[in-house]
Amino acid sequence: MTYQTLRQLNHYETYPALPEAMQRFHIQELLRDVGQLLGLSDARRHILDTMISLTAPSDWTDPARDAVCYAAQTFVAEKANRSTKAIRDAETAFAAAGLITKTVADNGHRGVYAKGAIVHGLSFAPLISRVYELLEMRRALEAARIRCQALRRQCSAARRLLRLALVQLVEIGPLVDRTAEALNCFTELPRRYDGMDESKLSALLVTVENTLSDVHDFLSLQAKTSGTPEDTFRPYIQDTIEEEIELCNASSIQMEAPSKQAEIISKNTTSMSTVKSLENKYAAEYRGHKPEITSSFTPRQIYAAAGPDFKLYLDAVKGNRVLPNPLDLVKAAIMLLPDLHINPSAWDEAVQIMGDLRASIAVLVIDKNRHHPVCPIHSPGGALRAFARKASAGELNLDGSLIGILSRLRNG
Repeated sequence: MTYQTLRQLNHYETYPALPEAMQRFHIQELLRDVGQLLGLSDARRHILDTMISLTAPSDWTDPARDAVCYAAQTFVAEKANRSTKAIRDAETAFAAAGLITKTVADNGHRGVYAKGAIVHGLSFAPLISRVYELLEMRRALEAARIRCQALRRQCSAARRLLRLALVQLVEIGPLVDRTAEALNCFTELPRRYDGMDESKLSALLVTVENTLSDVHDFLSLQAKTSGTPEDTFRPYIQDTIEEEIELCNASSIQMEAPSKQAEIISKNTTSMSTVKSLENKYAAEYRGHKPEITSSFTPRQIYAAAGPDFKLYLDAVKGNRVLPNPLDLVKAAIMLLPDLHINPSAWDEAVQIMGDLRASIAVLVIDKNRHHPVCPIHSPGGALRAFARKASAGELNLDGSLIGILSRLRNG
């Protein structure tokens, strides 16, 4: 028994209505966003949109009225620029999908008869009844979009960090097998992420993370055996707890001339295209940049300086590691951007100017200083853009900001 027949038999006086502040056009926008999840092709969604536009807007918000399309199939076909058969097939599909209730006369006529007691047409009451379900579907889609956006940025950052670690790796000696494996992984990474869904992006990130972790572990081992300290480490803010200073990406890379870099790398691999790419991109991106900030602070100090929200994401991404590595900092910063209402374009601008790691520390500082006792930051997005401008002018002092945060922590 159809919805309309039930209404006629029981004389229902109320109908589903859109939630307060929603209008008919909101439903049309909603269907554009979630149409594919409902199994609607673009052509079918266009037909449904046309049918909705042929209803009275007030009928969607008035519980005393039913939102019904009375237009004949030939008229809808003309409006939608589709064949009558396409309209007929679409109506059947919409009814099967639970979007409309179709009630027509035996001869196919539609309209209101018997002083309103009989209504023939396409009722959108079932669609209105599902509005909260559709809103939740859109929220889920938006959340997935944001996650994919974050994953793409994390993959790009991981790729850049791996490239820099490879430059450092090929400097240290004739470790052909290890170097070749890491370079092969790097050369096989996609340069674009078009068409990659969340699962593929996550798998790609794990691959890069594992390779980067292996390279960093080896570089850390070399640092321990050589006994070479970080020459820019600041002893006056060193932790009192003895700890191993973890190598961060490119923190000790010597800025050799491009010809020297090519000479060093060519001894360890026959992949000259990869060598050239590493050489050119490293020189282009980091020429003139200050040393990475983790050369001046230990991972323990950076973790201590982070606010509760930043630490929450750090703990999630670092897993069982006691302290975060460089990629953990970058991933946590990217994940925190929506919470801080920072536009992704502001992050991209900061990365372009400062590099991934310093941009991540900038986000950490901004997040922590939202609760600064004297000068709290009220607009994190504006602050990050301001940081990028200062960095471009050579006026940004992230080291000083971290020192200030650590000093406040020590003083209670």
